[in-house]
Amino acid sequence: MRSLRNSSKNKAQLSPSDDNTSFDSTSPDDSASFDSTSSPFSSYDYTQQAPFSNDANDPGQNNAGANGNPPTNERGSQSQDGNNDNDIDVTPVPLTAKNFVIAIVAMIVIGALVLVFSHRSSSSNSTSSNNSGYSSYFDSRQKKLDAQEKESDIIDKALDVFHTEIFNPESQAVQAVYPVIESVGINAPSTTVNQADLDKLRSATAALGNSRNEFTKTEAYSQSQDVRETYKTYQDRKKNYVTVLNNFADAAVGYAATAKNCQENYASIPIMGEDPNYYANTQNMITNCLTSAQSIAQSKDPVIKKYATATVKRMGDAQKQLDALKALGSPDDIFGDHAKFLKSSPIEDKLRDDLYKAETYGNQNPLYKELTDARPDKEIEKIDTLLVDMSK
Repeated sequence: MRSLRNSSKNKAQLSPSDDNTSFDSTSPDDSASFDSTSSPFSSYDYTQQAPFSNDANDPGQNNAGANGNPPTNERGSQSQDGNNDNDIDVTPVPLTAKNFVIAIVAMIVIGALVLVFSHRSSSSNSTSSNNSGYSSYFDSRQKKLDAQEKESDIIDKALDVFHTEIFNPESQAVQAVYPVIESVGINAPSTTVNQADLDKLRSATAALGNSRNEFTKTEAYSQSQDVRETYKTYQDRKKNYVTVLNNFADAAVGYAATAKNCQENYASIPIMGEDPNYYANTQNMITNCLTSAQSIAQSKDPVIKKYATATVKRMGDAQKQLDALKALGSPDDIFGDHAKFLKSSPIEDKLRDDLYKAETYGNQNPLYKELTDARPDKEIEKIDTLLVDMSK
């Protein structure tokens, strides 16, 4: 809106509604002063609109014709107050249905764009978070796999040492002792002990007793208290088993001979009146058995020593009975004298009982049971189970 202070450049006339006096701003005397305090226009409100000029030469009034239409601005639009405003076009856009639809569509598009960019940002953050989560999971999983692989290597190494140092030597010793057991009359009637089998038993026993203790250097051994305790028990039992095997090997030949000479079948014992060489053959049986038993009577193995001692005593009793029969005379004298025959009958029965010892094989044989029970099988099996459990 134009103000009155620019009216010197215009030819507009101010006509207060309460006065008929006119004032010409184009007075010839431009230098004349105007006293606003004494002017009849001193009470004029300068904020009101100035009347439009119909002067076509007025540069401030574009398109103001003789028809008296309000002037338009330089863009051809009419200002709301009728003045020519060259600064800002504030002409409102008519609110039509088309414009309304365009506005709604624009708002929808803007909202959609906001959602898209917001979703992309959220997706980016979510993806970053998921990637971080997946990365953490796989890192953790890989660490577990690496730890399991390391633990598996530790157990595998311990198992290798276990089989090399513990299981295999014991297994070889067991395999070596069985042929000797079979030949000495423990699990079957006695035969001659094969020296090669005996040498193999001694060698296997020596290998079993070789305490390299490599197993104690494994990480599995240091990690598990159960393994350490079981291994200690195994070592004690293995030591005892080695002792049993060595004592058995030392007494194997004498034991086989004793079993053969002292565990004869009842039917093989001489019978007075049927055997013409009754005294000689019975004496040979007692002597042979006694000699064999005495050869192992000092064995370090308690079972073998007990067996030998019992056999020596039994043969001693048999010898006493044989001597009592000889005191009665020859078999012919005894059978020819009824009184002597009556005395000889209980003596001969007792002699036969002393000469005969029931055969006991397998689990019934004390030495077989000792050789079997001395094996540290339970400890070996437990160590193997503990190691396998550690790898799970």
